[in-house]
Amino acid sequence: MPSCPHCQAALPSFPERYCLNCGGDLELPAPAPVLETAEPPGVGASVEAGSPPSSQGASGVEGVPWERKRELGFATALVESTGQVLFSPVQFFSKMAGSEGIGSLLAYAVLVGYAAVLVDSLYGLVFQMVAGSGTWSGFGRGGELERLLPWALGTGGLLMRLLVGPIVLAVGTMLKAGVFHLCLLLVGGARRGFEMTFGVVAYTTAADLFALIPLCGGLGGLVYGLVLTGIGLAHAHRTSGGKAAAAVLLPLSLACCCCAVVAILFGSSIAALVKGLE
Repeated sequence: MPSCPHCQAALPSFPERYCLNCGGDLELPAPAPVLETAEPPGVGASVEAGSPPSSQGASGVEGVPWERKRELGFATALVESTGQVLFSPVQFFSKMAGSEGIGSLLAYAVLVGYAAVLVDSLYGLVFQMVAGSGTWSGFGRGGELERLLPWALGTGGLLMRLLVGPIVLAVGTMLKAGVFHLCLLLVGGARRGFEMTFGVVAYTTAADLFALIPLCGGLGGLVYGLVLTGIGLAHAHRTSGGKAAAAVLLPLSLACCCCAVVAILFGSSIAALVKGLE
C-alpha cells in the first residue's frame, strides 16, 4: 500500500493528488529532513550575551579615550580626551558610556584643572615680578591690604593655590555637577543618571586650559566651558538642546538675580546713610 512521502500515512489504492492526512502534494518530492547539529559549548551563550568589544561600554556605546585608558595608556587617554572635548565635543559626548565611575572622572577634572591653576599662578607670579611691589602701593595706604596683595599674587599666593588647588577643584566639580543635574531634572532633561552629568562637568574642565592664553584666556575658558557643558548635557543625556541650555543658564540667572538684589540693597543702604548725614 502506498504511503504519503510527507507524513508517511497510508494512501488508498487510487489516491488523490493531495494527502488526506497532511494535505501534502503527492506529486512533489518529499522535503529533505533537517538534521540538528550540536552547537559548540559556549557559542550560543556568547552570542546571546552580545558582549561588546573592549572599546565599548556596558551600554554598547563606544567609550571615550579616558574610559579606555587601560587600553590606550594613561597619557594618551588624557591628551586625546582633552583634544576631543575642545575640538570635537559633539562626537565626544555622544560616545560617553558612563561606565568609568565618579572617582576616575574626578581624577581627570583635578588633573586638567590643576594644570590650568598652575599656569595661571605662574602668569600671576611673572606679572608681579615684572610690575614690582610698587604696583599695589596705592591700595590701603600702608594698611593690611597693601601688604596682603603682593603676598597673594607672589610666591606665597602661588604656594597656597598649589596646596589647596586640588581640594577646591574637587569640591567645585561636585557642586557644579549637583547643581546642573538638579536643573536638568527640573526642566525634564535628565534622561540618564547623575554620573553622566558628573562626566560632562568633569570633561569640560578642559576649557580651563584656555588659561594658557595670557590676559583673556581665563574669560574665554569660562564662556567656552559653559558652551561645552550645554553640548555635553544634550548629547550625554540624549535630550534637546533647549533643555540642556536651560539647565546651564538657570543657575547663572539665579546668581545674577541674587547679585542684583544684593546690589540694590547695598545701594539703598548707602543712599539712606548719605541722606541721614545731610
